[in-house]
Amino acid sequence: RFVDFQLLRLASPVIDITYYICSSTNQEIHQRFNDLLRIYYDSLAAFLTKIGSDPAKLFTFHDLQDQFRQFGKYGLIFAPILVGVMVSDTEDIIDMDTIKQDTEANGLVE
Repeated sequence: RFVDFQLLRLASPVIDITYYICSSTNQEIHQRFNDLLRIYYDSLAAFLTKIGSDPAKLFTFHDLQDQFRQFGKYGLIFAPILVGVMVSDTEDIIDMDTIKQDTEANGLVE
């Protein structure tokens, strides 16, 4: 597993890959999923090598495929949530800046 800096969690990269592909691509891309998985892995392996690690020992393509079978469903679960946000009207989306300003104004955070 790797550290997910977006959500600050230790998780399989498969969750992010599946989430992205399901929420941000079209059917043509979905049909090339195996190619995309290979491209992703090759890029990851090159990075791991660049920082001095050995992808053959640390995280193989076979490991990625195993994790896809194990964790791929989680990305599929999260994708519809994102799509719901993407198609929402602007006035229906919570304005996090306003919440932060209100919280600061009420002395709840510094």
